[in-house]
Amino acid sequence: MAIGVFGLSVGLVLGGVVLLGVLGFVLQRSVDNEAFRTADAVALLAAEDALPDPLPVAGGQLRVQVVDGQGRVRAASIDADRLVPMVGRERLEAHQRQRLSVSGERAGLAGPVRVVTVPAGTAADPLTVLVAKSMTDVRHSTQVVGTSLLISFPLLVAALAVVAWRVVGATLRPVESLRRGAEEITGRAGPDRLPVPASHDEVHRLAVTLNGMLDRLESARRRQRAFLADAAHELRSPVTNIRTELEVARRLGERTDWAAVTDNLLADTERLGRLVNDLLLLARLDESGAGPDGPDGMPGAGRSTDGAGADRSAGGGPDGPGGVAGADRHTGGVPGAGGVGPVELGELLTTVAARYPSPPVRVLPPDEPLWTVGHAD
Repeated sequence: MAIGVFGLSVGLVLGGVVLLGVLGFVLQRSVDNEAFRTADAVALLAAEDALPDPLPVAGGQLRVQVVDGQGRVRAASIDADRLVPMVGRERLEAHQRQRLSVSGERAGLAGPVRVVTVPAGTAADPLTVLVAKSMTDVRHSTQVVGTSLLISFPLLVAALAVVAWRVVGATLRPVESLRRGAEEITGRAGPDRLPVPASHDEVHRLAVTLNGMLDRLESARRRQRAFLADAAHELRSPVTNIRTELEVARRLGERTDWAAVTDNLLADTERLGRLVNDLLLLARLDESGAGPDGPDGMPGAGRSTDGAGADRSAGGGPDGPGGVAGADRHTGGVPGAGGVGPVELGELLTTVAARYPSPPVRVLPPDEPLWTVGHAD
């Protein structure tokens, strides 16, 4: 805001300087034109050898002299000096129309004086017509305009600054509302929304976009909470079973059937291993950026490897209870790491189930082939 007001002030000052310069130039040209008109009229009289004495002039602000080649005054207006020319001989150029500035004392006028020269006479008797006009009115007009600008510019800048402050404040008020709304969002339960301004402008569209993002984040939080609740329930069930089996075995003492207890504990441990491997695989898939459509963009690519890894781990296998076999063993649990090709899921699951018969797994073949991309081993 301050920078804008400063720039506006500099622009107004430069505009004022240019205005004063143009005004002074225009008024000076007006003075020169008036003096040239008078000088041309006197030059016509000199050409006809009909110079009156004194020379007639219009208004009391003009002084007219006619001087010869030796610098003598041949004729003059009633108020002009008849002995000393208004312009020195050394400054005059023969046969040239000139514009000169001299002091007011030489012409008997107040302030600076503008003098124009017009050649006249004949070749045998060359003359020069000098017409002087005071620049006091021009200077006074320029000073009046300059004073007016000095008084009006600060008032204009102040008024524009107030208007700009109100306009900018009204423009940024919806942004401030968005900021306060974002500051009040704590992530607590319940919908978090930002205020949407009534005006259909960029701020309105920004608020709508941010609210859409907050809705997606809230949906993701709900899914995450549901997933955590399901994972906790699934993990708590085998842990509770293991604890129950151990407490019962401790109470029974010598009467405990340790073979049955071992089988039950091994089954619960394998279930825990499958759950942990599934969670680990989900975490790795999330880190690798593979979405539901798989890393290669084919539907089911990511899910098929997850299911195959889960079925392999269900049977224990050479990696021990809950171990990750096959492709997950070679690729570190990340599908598609090497040897990737088309795989038919029904055939893959049947092969895995036959490879690990204990505990028995029943595979229901799909109605049609389910193809995906992955490691066949």
